[in-house]
Amino acid sequence: MAKYLRRCERDFILKALKMHRGHNSQTALWLGVSRRALYDKMRDYGLDGEASAMRTEAGIMGPRKVDLNGNSSDD
Repeated sequence: MAKYLRRCERDFILKALKMHRGHNSQTALWLGVSRRALYDKMRDYGLDGEASAMRTEAGIMGPRKVDLNGNSSDD
């Protein structure tokens, strides 16, 4: 029973992430949990990389270039 519930929760979180195109803040708000709680669940279920890929695919967020001083730029 516990494995089934974990799988259901993982699938539900994944569907919510897809619905919000990997946007963690919007997904957490929709789920009614804090961003920290969502991040913890994503890490537990191995979904953190999938959310990043969804954001990149949707054009929401791409890789950032960082100079040697640690400043990011949007070139």
